[in-house]
Order: sequence, then C-alpha cells, then structure tokens
Amino acid sequence: MNVHLRRLALVGAASLFALAAGTAPAQAANEHSSCVGTIVSTQAREGVLDVNYFKALAEAEGSPTFGQFVATGAQLHEGSLEACLPG
Repeated sequence: MNVHLRRLALVGAASLFALAAGTAPAQAANEHSSCVGTIVSTQAREGVLDVNYFKALAEAEGSPTFGQFVATGAQLHEGSLEACLPG
C-alpha cells in the first residue's frame, strides 16, 4: 500500500474513532500515538473534524469499505498531524 493511501486510511480511522467517542473531550496526542489518535485529538479539539471528508477520501482511494480504510489508518504512527494527513 502506498504512503498516500496509508495516510488516507488513517484519516478515515480518525473519523470513525471520533464518531465512536461522541462528545467526549479530546486529549492531545503524543508522538507515539497512531495517526487516528493524532488526527482525532487535534481536529476534534479544534472543531474541524469532518467525517464526510474522510469518507470521500476512502472512496476516492478505492477502499472496499470505510471500516477497512479506518482499520488501516489505525495502524499508522507517523508522529505528527502534518505527516498523518494526505498532502
């Protein structure tokens, strides 16, 4: 799987995690967090997390399901928000 697809997958994972977390306050991620944790903790706290954006990315990348897109992203540990988000 290429780096772009992996980053997109983790962004999808972040979105799913945010939905599952509901309205719980977001905690800041550290450099050891998965990209899902990094994206969710940053974007949810800033009020800019848009799950539909990540669902569209999953579809554009040809992911069979959004769940698979999320699962793949949850395995990535890129170290920063910038490294986790697609360029």
